Amino acid sequence: MKALKGLFERNKNTGPLIFLATGTGFAPVKSLVESILSRGNLTRKVYVYWGNRSADLFYAQSQLAEWSDNPNVMVQLCLSKAAPEWSGRKGYVHHCLLEDGVPLENAEVYAYGSIAMIDSARECLIEACLNPNNFYSDAFVAS
Repeated sequence: MKALKGLFERNKNTGPLIFLATGTGFAPVKSLVESILSRGNLTRKVYVYWGNRSADLFYAQSQLAEWSDNPNVMVQLCLSKAAPEWSGRKGYVHHCLLEDGVPLENAEVYAYGSIAMIDSARECLIEACLNPNNFYSDAFVAS
């Protein structure tokens, strides 16, 4: 996968690494973030936005808490169809990212999940000044 090769070889970029995931798209994000953190000396900010339709679909809570202990890692869980009792973030992952004002000028975005999220995120983030060459994705489509 070209995006992964670039992630580990192109370390000239000092902007943030942004990971967007919906549903099971979190699996590759989890693997990537674990690999990045295992290398030590994390100097770039890492943002992880994981979206689901219901809170019971979020797993790896201890892993997410461990990542959040690192001052360079920020994790956000977002529900697109939040129940009234949900006190966390509500909305689509890329909208939550934009609401947080994460700088996009030198960012690299890695998006994994539904084709609808990837298409919408790409359009919104490029419009918000992300370099189109810095958007990498792997869409999951129903067979």
